[in-house]
Amino acid sequence: MTKNFNGYLFALFAIFLWSFNVIYSKYLANTFTPFEISFVRWIIPALLFLPFTYKSIIINRHIFLKHWPLILILTLTGLGFQNTFVYYAGHTANAVDMALINATSPIFLIIFSAIFLHSKINFLQIIGILTAIFGVILVILDGDLSNFNNISLTAGDLWMLLSAILFAIYGVAQKLLPPDVPAQPAFSLMICISAIMFLPLAAYDYSHHLPEKITKPDILILLILGVFNSGLAYFIWNKAIALIGTVKTGTIYYLIPVFSTIEAYFLLNEEIYKNQIYGALLVILGIVLSNYKRSQTPPPTQKKRG
Repeated sequence: MTKNFNGYLFALFAIFLWSFNVIYSKYLANTFTPFEISFVRWIIPALLFLPFTYKSIIINRHIFLKHWPLILILTLTGLGFQNTFVYYAGHTANAVDMALINATSPIFLIIFSAIFLHSKINFLQIIGILTAIFGVILVILDGDLSNFNNISLTAGDLWMLLSAILFAIYGVAQKLLPPDVPAQPAFSLMICISAIMFLPLAAYDYSHHLPEKITKPDILILLILGVFNSGLAYFIWNKAIALIGTVKTGTIYYLIPVFSTIEAYFLLNEEIYKNQIYGALLVILGIVLSNYKRSQTPPPTQKKRG
């Protein structure tokens, strides 16, 4: 019971932090390039974690070299280009399209889990997934399904779709990581690889794109991205996957549009309508259905004959 509770709690907190990503990407789009943002958001946790994990990284280097293809996949998908694609999407796609397409990630996660992890999906989980998807649609479209007619596809929509697929691949790859790979040093190593990877890309962009004016809110958002959305959120998301599995963790991902709506109410003074509340309730119901397990009564023990 405690294991499941902690797993859901970790997933919820990670989702809460990530729900700000679309807002941050739209805000920073006019100041920094995607590669510049990606470098800053990974160099910060790298500098924070490395002093505490570098000895473990050196000690376990033979294990990391043994599983380097999987570690590289985790780095490129979940930590690297998944976030970069969100920043590219923020240049051309509107927030509604980004949130809607981002909500497809758990669908890809379930599909990939069934293919690569042989995870079984029962009928109740399918109903829960469909219920959550419908709730997401209601939240994003303000309860008016006719708003689908007003959605126009842009290059940013494709970037967002690729981001959703990459994050699903990251969730599956995380489960494929062997138990002999130490979690914290491996995560720190992936952060350092991401920072090194984006350094020349960010340097090239910076030499060709000098920000006109960097404000204090810009610096604050970059710090939040580095400390919370990159370091802390990914760490506890991985803990959630380890505790409750990819499918259950993935269904919590549907809460991102719900959190974003609440944040818009408090931060942007936007109204919350009844249909958005109904949509949020459907999302919660879908998550409950997706994670419901029938209690199995153990067979009666047979008495030994004397």
